[in-house]
Amino acid sequence: MPSDNPVTKAIGPGTTKTSSTLYERIGGEAKLDAVVTGVYNGMKADKDIGKFFARFRLEKLKERTVDYLRGEWGGDPYQGSDLWIAHSHLGVTSRQYDIMMKLYGQILKKEGVGKQEITECLASLEKMREPCVDKDLKFKNMYLKHTEKLAAQAGGDGWGKPSVTAEERAAKERETQENMERVRIEEAKREEAKRAAAAATGDGTAGAARAKAKAKA
Repeated sequence: MPSDNPVTKAIGPGTTKTSSTLYERIGGEAKLDAVVTGVYNGMKADKDIGKFFARFRLEKLKERTVDYLRGEWGGDPYQGSDLWIAHSHLGVTSRQYDIMMKLYGQILKKEGVGKQEITECLASLEKMREPCVDKDLKFKNMYLKHTEKLAAQAGGDGWGKPSVTAEERAAKERETQENMERVRIEEAKREEAKRAAAAATGDGTAGAARAKAKAKA
């Protein structure tokens, strides 16, 4: 079901309008993984932004980025949060995004991706800058107006009663951000559990195959 959230409609998964064949043209999963890994390693080593990334699990960030770009560039659609929700608590700056863009250009070239494909990749990534940085708080304000509209329709502020003062609205906004972070963490845990279960199933199948082969020998 399409989201009625205007932020998700504007910049949600699948909205960069990238070519549906770009994923395959750059080399598929292996190449995408190599590119994103190289970029995150570069950001971690960068003297300007390395400390910013030190507080994160880069492997998790890399996995989510691969998932997102795969969907935007023609692979399996991404099913997670829109870019603003995913980055709203991080405080990403334009300077940090510039460094990331430079690294993508370098790593894509290093990995032997074609010039046309590099141009398309960078154009797609540049479209993601505004929601990731949200320098003028455009998407934050859009989201808050949306929640206020829903609250008005429900006859309150979304928490069961009107928020009269600016302080109360600020408190409700903080609570909203905390709820979004909690949902994001829960989603990450579910994804990790799925991968662990899939890995366990794969190990079990491989083990059974080895045992069967040994018995035949």
